[in-house]
Order: sequence, then structure tokens, then C-alpha cells
Amino acid sequence: MRSAAVLLLALSFARGRADADEAIAPFQLHAVASRAFQAVRVWAPPAGSTGKYETIVLLHGNQPGAPDPTWMVGLRFQPAFARRILIVPAIADGGYEFGSPTTARALAALVDEVARRFPVDRDALYLVGYSAGASRVLPVALRLGRVNGIAAVAGDVARPLRDHPPSLAALAAVPLLLVCMADDPGPHTNCRLNEANRALVERSGMKRVELRRLPGDHQLDLARLAPVLDEWMRRRASR
Repeated sequence: MRSAAVLLLALSFARGRADADEAIAPFQLHAVASRAFQAVRVWAPPAGSTGKYETIVLLHGNQPGAPDPTWMVGLRFQPAFARRILIVPAIADGGYEFGSPTTARALAALVDEVARRFPVDRDALYLVGYSAGASRVLPVALRLGRVNGIAAVAGDVARPLRDHPPSLAALAAVPLLLVCMADDPGPHTNCRLNEANRALVERSGMKRVELRRLPGDHQLDLARLAPVLDEWMRRRASR
């Protein structure tokens, strides 16, 4: 009887230790091979890890000749994002047309591939675009099919609505966060444009749109963006 109790206690301890090990699974920076993109970096636990983690797809802007085209994976250094999976693809030759049908399909396929290898929570998938990447988040979100939230940072999110208007019915219930920089004078990125874009996407059917202003110019400061993005995502998760 005593040996059975000891065995049960040992098994319980082992399960508890396994759960603790899973909870502190180390995140690592992974390079994912892709024919469609110049480079792909993924911040995630080791391939094959158990559990589910909030996941963010990050789209860069116009960055020809960038020393590190996947620099947005630097969001991992912000404490609130150290244990969220980050998927950061880079288009070759300074390209940024994530919204083209071919690239959007490739991006959806990339997310599927990453989800097969890493513990992506497909019910907690977010899409974040910066600058020209922000101007393409809507067509990309439509291609991804299921996103928990979309953030457009310092870009022209409504550009597709003016060029080739898509139906936004599928995104009606998806939260959209617009972020602009208070001192950004860019004609396609300034806060006045973002205010107009907020009204336009709401008229086009999106019902949960927010606009936040950050200090600074067009240059993205991940340390300033992180708390705004984290708070917005936490509100999504609590619903």
C-alpha cells in the first residue's frame, strides 16, 4: 500500500515537473527556409514543443538594402513579447507588396508551415504591419482567413479600399488597431490620414477600430509600440 502511494506521489511530481518544464520552454530564433521570401525568422519554442502561444505575423515596410530585412523580430526583446511567437518574413530586393495575390498566398502558406512545426495558437493569430506593410494588412488578413486582430502602424491601411476595393465583410468583427506617430509628416502615414482611414474602414464594414498616437516621427520605436500593442492584445484575449 505504501509503495503504491509512493509511486503515485512520484508520478504526480513527474507530471508537475513536466508541466513546469513546458511552461518555461525556452524561446529561440529560428531561420525558416522559403522560396517565396528572401528570409524568414521565427521567434518560438523549439520545433515540436507542446502548448499554444499567441502568434504575431509582422510585415515590414519599404526597406531596400536593409542590413537585416527581418529586423522586426527585434520585438522579442520587449518583455511583453518574449513568450509570444513572432513570424517575420522579408520580401526580396526591397519589395514590400505583401498584398499581391501571389505574396499573400505565400504568406498564408508560410503561416501554415510554421504552425505545423511550432506551437502556434491559430485562435490567437495577429497581423501587424509597419509603413508599407501596414498599407497591405487588409488583403493579407483576408487571405489568412482567421485572425484575432490586425494592427497597422504608420501606414495607409485604407489604400486597398481606394485602389481595388475588397469586401471587408469577413473582417467585420476583427479588431483593427491604427497607430500613427504624432510628428510623422508623411502623406501616406500621418495621423490626419489615419483619422480619415478610420472613418473609411468603419464605413466599409469594420466595426471595432481604434486609433492610437505615439510620440516620434516615422521611424518605428519598438519600445514605444510594445506597451500599446500588448495592452490591445490583452483586451482581445480577455473577451
